[in-house]
Amino acid sequence: KVAEDPRFLKNSGRVTHREELTTVLQAHFYTRPAKTWVDLIHAVKVPVGMINDLKQTLQEEQVLARNMVIQMPHTLREDYTSIGSPIKLSKTPVEYKKAPPCLGEDTDAILSQYLSSAEMEELKSKKVIQQR
Repeated sequence: KVAEDPRFLKNSGRVTHREELTTVLQAHFYTRPAKTWVDLIHAVKVPVGMINDLKQTLQEEQVLARNMVIQMPHTLREDYTSIGSPIKLSKTPVEYKKAPPCLGEDTDAILSQYLSSAEMEELKSKKVIQQR
């Protein structure tokens, strides 16, 4: 048993024999689904949680309940999905007006406030300004 193995009795031993311990624990934990282990460990009042990939995270009950996944039209695709604001204020809720711009999408509008058309064309011809 791992709990009785002298190599793993103290933290210093677990650190020294980390690779061996990891191998033993992985073999043990691969014998059942992750959710089973989480439920068993929660049952004995030890805090634990699964490590999710991005797709799993975006499907978590709490993430969905807090409206943390938003969808809006984007220049490149109609079904653009993004992360919502974590700050939720009842009197001033977040309004998502548009998706983030593509590279250079707003460049002309911003630079035209400060440069002439000729100056902007020169920068474009020199590839200083690049747009998608």
